[in-house]
Amino acid sequence: MATEYNTKILQIAGASPPDAASILALNDFTQATLATLEALSNSYAAMPAAHRDLIAVASDKSTGYAGLIALGAEANRLKGLMEELAAANAATAFSQ
Repeated sequence: MATEYNTKILQIAGASPPDAASILALNDFTQATLATLEALSNSYAAMPAAHRDLIAVASDKSTGYAGLIALGAEANRLKGLMEELAAANAATAFSQ
């Protein structure tokens, strides 16, 4: 991410005259991408505990399916983050 940012910012900042709107757009895109990557990392880190919870819920008939529903909701949230990151990357690739 840093290498890609450095390459792009040098190109934009080196233009004559420098294009402030492009610099701001690149910064916005970079911040959004970093936030998405952080959320994905957090979700990935939570997977072992989620798997333990899934095993516990599946093996204990008295707890019901609330844990499974929560796991499904988290999976859907993670899917949305992946789609958001893919769309952002596609938009960046298209604009180059």
